[in-house]
Order: sequence, then C-alpha cells, then structure tokens
Amino acid sequence: VSVGGSTQTTFIASDAASPQFAAFSDNLSTTAFGTSRLAIIHALSGGSSVSVQLAESVVLGGAAQEAGTTIVPEIAYGAKFGEFDLPAQTYVVDVLPVGSSDVLLDDVALALTSNTSYMAVVYGTASNPQVLLLAAATIPADDTGLVRFVHGIVDGPTVDIVVNETIIAAGLTPDTPTEHIALPSGDHDVSIVAAG
Repeated sequence: VSVGGSTQTTFIASDAASPQFAAFSDNLSTTAFGTSRLAIIHALSGGSSVSVQLAESVVLGGAAQEAGTTIVPEIAYGAKFGEFDLPAQTYVVDVLPVGSSDVLLDDVALALTSNTSYMAVVYGTASNPQVLLLAAATIPADDTGLVRFVHGIVDGPTVDIVVNETIIAAGLTPDTPTEHIALPSGDHDVSIVAAG
C-alpha cells in the first residue's frame, strides 16, 4: 500500500480469489455541531451493483423522507458512494440489488454521532452479506473541546445523547462508547433519552 503525508485512507480487502487492498480516501474535515458524515462502500465479493433505501422514515432538513425512498441509486462493486453530511441520528436502511425488490440486508441501523465521519462497508458474499460501520472523529473546529460519552448502565436500554436540544450521539449501547466529539467551549445542557 502507498500512503501520502497528511492523508486518511481506508484499505479494504474483500475478494479471497484476488486478495489485494482497495484504497478509499476518508474525509475527516470539520463537520458542524450535530452533524455526521457518511459514505457507503460496496465490498460485497462477486456482488452485483446495489442500491440503498430508507427502511424507516426520517426527517432531514425539516422535510420527512418516507420509508422506501432511495438514497443511493447504484454502487458498483469496489466503489464508494457519497460523503453525506447528515444530522446525527439513527438511519435504518435496506440494501438491495439494483433493479430488484429482493432485499440483501434489511433494517440495517446506522447510528451516527456528531462530528464523526463514517464508512458503511457492505461486505461478505451475496449469500452472507454483512455491514461494518467504520468511524473516525472529524477534525475539531477552533475553540472546541473533545468529549466522549460512555453508556455504563449494565443491561440499560439503548439511548441517544442530546446536547442543547440537538442529538449528537444516537443509538448508544453499554458496550460501545462514542468517539471523541467536538463541542464548542462553554457550558452545555446534556440529556440522556431513550433511543428514538
């Protein structure tokens, strides 16, 4: 593999018949408070092109997006789609072969945290598809501090962390802490609420 200075790259090997790494650049530039970044990578070995649809309705920019809405029309094997800056929340999606109603992966929950860049990697085989959500903190803006939230209530419910009435960490479980999240310096009101 070849690595350049001051670069962020994810290397993915996904085909046992031709074991080599494909390189995907990570965008870790600063994101706004309450915003996460998402890219989707098709690494499903031998798989046809796939599309991604919302499995549950969400509100984006004040507008409701209904379940069944296509958010990624087509991704070919070995390709990356988008770098969407989205409100931090949980997005539930389905992954389907392009032009088919047969769902490869259904109800995949992508719990996105503020000031974090994600790659959702669809990998495995057509008969056993999987999703791996990779996360890395984005570069903090000036005059921010980095905080991490840990849900340490054993057998507790999945929760969302809300700061100043904005969700910054969605779907937090007792076994998975957040990455460091950039918060503007100063005081903040923090609430822990049941997920969703």
